[in-house]
Amino acid sequence: MCWRSWQAFREPEGTAQRPKHVERRKPIRSVGLILSIALLAACAEGLGDGSATTTAPDGEPTSTTGSPPVPLCDDTGYPAAPDDWYRDTPIYVGNEMPTEEIQTFASTLEGYETIWIDRDHHGWVSVGFVDRDARAYQEMLETEFPGVGVVAVEMERTEGELEQIAQLIGSRLPAGMEVWDVYGARGVVEVFVGLLTPERIAMAEAAIGGEPACLVGQDPATTPLPGPQPAGGDGWAYLGEAEFFVAEHPVVVTDDSVLTDMWQKAGITSGAPEVDFTKQVVLALRILHSSSCPVTRLDEIVFLKDAVDVLIVDINDGRACTADGVTRTYFAAVNRDQLPSPPFRISNSSGYDAMVEVDLRDPAAVVGPDDITPVPPETERVAMVPDFVDVGFPWPATLDPSCGTEYLGEISGVSWYRSDGLNDLPPEWDAATVDGLLDVEMVMTEGPEPTLTVTAAGVGILYLPGADEGPACE
Repeated sequence: MCWRSWQAFREPEGTAQRPKHVERRKPIRSVGLILSIALLAACAEGLGDGSATTTAPDGEPTSTTGSPPVPLCDDTGYPAAPDDWYRDTPIYVGNEMPTEEIQTFASTLEGYETIWIDRDHHGWVSVGFVDRDARAYQEMLETEFPGVGVVAVEMERTEGELEQIAQLIGSRLPAGMEVWDVYGARGVVEVFVGLLTPERIAMAEAAIGGEPACLVGQDPATTPLPGPQPAGGDGWAYLGEAEFFVAEHPVVVTDDSVLTDMWQKAGITSGAPEVDFTKQVVLALRILHSSSCPVTRLDEIVFLKDAVDVLIVDINDGRACTADGVTRTYFAAVNRDQLPSPPFRISNSSGYDAMVEVDLRDPAAVVGPDDITPVPPETERVAMVPDFVDVGFPWPATLDPSCGTEYLGEISGVSWYRSDGLNDLPPEWDAATVDGLLDVEMVMTEGPEPTLTVTAAGVGILYLPGADEGPACE
């Protein structure tokens, strides 16, 4: 199968019930805003003369004048046991591994630090110990839990030691940087840098001074810089904003009474602005933002041949944001003489657009109920298979069947192959394929012999775990 992954690593819903101190891989940080910011950068290897080179998001290396390079947190991994301590079975796809029992036993052993689930090794439970003989503890774990996927892993530091390191690093960091978290199992301190420019990366590396840490931040190529709300630009003026729900789609206001009514409902304490509606109309533009990352800004309104594009940006500092949606409405006046001829589209960052059917360039033109049509967000249909599937729940996916059906891909850390070894497309699946894509439903069952059933057009195919990743599909 061919696909584009649509989901970062995620644990099953049941992880909310996990025991205390069980560390699982955290999801890639995602900003719950309409406009998200990608956190991009990379680190290069140290040079032989004791200096180091760090690669910033723009690809330009910058010398850190002797400070050791620090990786991005997304590039740091968990420690593992020697390869020969792992077996092909069992394979865990949900939360069926006996985590609580393992933790209860391991917590009685000297040097025990934490446990975590290793999805890179069939969901086995890793038990971390500091300053202890991991091989001896491995024998104890195998004796206590025969047939269970569990390994003893050597860790370099305790979480307490990392906390002390975090305090030390925090005392050295320059303004605008801070320690965000301590990753006990991974053995690093998470440091927020802000913009991942070569200069700021070098400053962070100098402050970290070789201590175990990793960096998070924002790609300067895609991150709007902080700053005040512009008063306006070519052909438009900012009027105000409020946490007020106007409509999902943009609204066009063409008279004083409607604007005054909206203004009062929005709860804006200042009086409604004076607008010469013979020369301008007012756009009311709804967006969604995360309640934990509320800072947004109307940066620009661009007038095109057949559209008015409104750019509203997120200028939060790159922290992890909750995925809830909070409404905000921006009000802006735009010049009639710069508007396109009808029909034209009003687009904003919420993804909810509107088509205007009246010629607003006419000084006397007003917008009636039939003159503006909501346009729902456009969803590009692409091949998408989840990285993780909750056990026992139907899970939607879209497949590209052009590569055959023998190998499905890697889901929940496991490679899946057809149980019958066939590669052909069932006739019902072929008939249900539209534009080269097939919508399916997946249901996963957990071990000791996990399965994944993929159904389309009423026909299901059973998939079983395989040892290796299948062939790449062009």
